[in-house]
Amino acid sequence: LSGGSKQIVSLASIMTLNPKVLLLDEPTSMLDPISKKNFANLLSRINKELGITIVVVEHNMDSVYDLATDVIVMDNGEISANTTPDKLPSVIKDKDYAKYIGLPEFAEIFSKVGGEQSMPHTHFEQRQWLIDNFYSKIKTSHTNENRTEDYQKQNVLTAKDLYFRYDKKAEDIIRGATIELYKGEIVCLLGGNGGGKTTFINLLSRVYKPYSGKIKMDNNLRIAMLPQNAKGLFVENSVLEELMSTAKLLGKDKALANDLIEKFELSNILDNHPYDISGGEVQKLALAKLFLTEPDIIILDEPTQGMDTACKEYFRELLTRKKANGKSIIVVTHDLRFASEVGDRIGLFFDGKILSLSRTEEFFENNSFYTTESSLLSKGYLENCYTAERLVNALKELAE
Repeated sequence: LSGGSKQIVSLASIMTLNPKVLLLDEPTSMLDPISKKNFANLLSRINKELGITIVVVEHNMDSVYDLATDVIVMDNGEISANTTPDKLPSVIKDKDYAKYIGLPEFAEIFSKVGGEQSMPHTHFEQRQWLIDNFYSKIKTSHTNENRTEDYQKQNVLTAKDLYFRYDKKAEDIIRGATIELYKGEIVCLLGGNGGGKTTFINLLSRVYKPYSGKIKMDNNLRIAMLPQNAKGLFVENSVLEELMSTAKLLGKDKALANDLIEKFELSNILDNHPYDISGGEVQKLALAKLFLTEPDIIILDEPTQGMDTACKEYFRELLTRKKANGKSIIVVTHDLRFASEVGDRIGLFFDGKILSLSRTEEFFENNSFYTTESSLLSKGYLENCYTAERLVNALKELAE
């Protein structure tokens, strides 16, 4: 089963015990956008129809924010805030811990341009609030500057008409998948759970071999992949040994390892066994180990799962620096916000192949389901506002 399917099965099995309280730890991190909405609707029914109390621990609250009656913020092992969803943006405003909280896009936008009043709750109310306070001032179409293609179209990897199945008698998992990756670009691949994305990147990284089709890549280029189950990369008994032994094996300066330890905030778990750390810390350690290899082509499978907002921001900056240094990156993700902020091109993987691969602004402007909340909130009024940052900047201009 795909990671997302496992989440659904886990919830179903737990419900057979007729619990009075459900405790869920990052339940939507492995789900595609449509599955996230279905999962959230299922939680809502469990709560309202069965009267079951639900406690959800989340870094990314997009899917469950509207369901919550209360929001508790924890910082350094203590409760720093206990409030309601509509008041949270104003409560945490200017707090030190605010950078770690993954507010939904509208909540983030509201906290920056909305003042101190309670936040509108439903999508309809949020759109209406934007119309009343900002969009009514639009006289001509307001367009944010398009992202420029700052990468050279120098091909570093080509996969053409790939076909693959796990068993000779089984159906094809990959059906004619094709991609061209250029030097110094980031391509994000989106798609539903079980659609073949992970299998496809395993073909690109040569973990598997297609039975039909060709993959071309310069033999001098180094390729590295972060698997969905990052624990499979660990072989040592502590976080520190994991990085230092890898640095020694690769002939890298320990200063690089120490820099990654600091940047990924691993200092307080250096003596821990890699299997005894949290899911987000596992991702950060795996990424640090991968970047020690200094690959030319980087393939990442759900790299932001379990990461808080501050770590995602550093990770985004890190990928941007790698891209500026000529590295080529493929990111398989369900995190639409991360994809919109980091990707040069976005592809939709469906039915064993990439159905569309286009520039980021074109992809999010032309999609209704696989798109960001900011794009939906601005649709029909503002162009190219597919990230919270872009929409905030546009709204501030309208307010002047």
